Amino acid sequence: MSWVISLGYPLVVFIYGAVIGSFLNVVILRHIARRPVTGRSACPTCGHVLGPLDLIPLASFIGLGGRCRYCDAPIAAQYPLVELASGLLFLGFLVPVPATPLSAAQAVGALILSLLLVVLFVIDLKTFLLPDVFLGLLAGVAVIWRLLPGNQQSWPVLFLAVAVGSGFLLLLWVLTRGRGIGLGDVKLLIPLGLVAGWPNVVVLLWLAFMAGGLVGIWLWSTGRAGLKTAIPFGPFLAASAIILLLWPALPAHLLGWWFG
Repeated sequence: MSWVISLGYPLVVFIYGAVIGSFLNVVILRHIARRPVTGRSACPTCGHVLGPLDLIPLASFIGLGGRCRYCDAPIAAQYPLVELASGLLFLGFLVPVPATPLSAAQAVGALILSLLLVVLFVIDLKTFLLPDVFLGLLAGVAVIWRLLPGNQQSWPVLFLAVAVGSGFLLLLWVLTRGRGIGLGDVKLLIPLGLVAGWPNVVVLLWLAFMAGGLVGIWLWSTGRAGLKTAIPFGPFLAASAIILLLWPALPAHLLGWWFG
């Protein structure tokens, strides 16, 4: 029975995370539609108000075969993917792993940062915009997170990380006249610079550009995009920051590999 008990806590954590992911979907979609977060959820195709059995995270999507119960329209993959990602993030930060020990405060702070990054990831992917309201929230949480025991780095060093990260993207924005990088990406690097610190912000940028380049090559080679097709960069920055939060030792490994 011990394995049942040991499995119970991660399962509860994952389910709770999936529920939060369902709420994140509401926040994302209603922000895009400029609607208040409050109010009943409805099918975006037929407008039918959804019942409790339609709103069970992950399970409803699977049980309904990915289609609306009332009009048979396909349900967007965003819903289960965000729920799954949120559940996995809850597992990653709230289920202790000996290799990456975090205090309770550090884990909760990193989780909140990651959930905000998921929101920005999806909104930028869908609209090519990074809303200031979420960037401001991310910056506020980043400052608080940096004040936690074990996360301190001197403020001049943190300002260096912000200046290098955001300044580099600002230079690209100027050189490409806004076509190669968005001004929202420049602003996103302000809180991400605080989160990553110095010199880890260099690793964050490297991961984002590598991932963006690989995805771009794949889209081009498979005919899903052309050479002039715009691809939002914010999702790659957000995903790279989440990786660094989940794997704090990664920058040291990469920097040691690069510089011997």
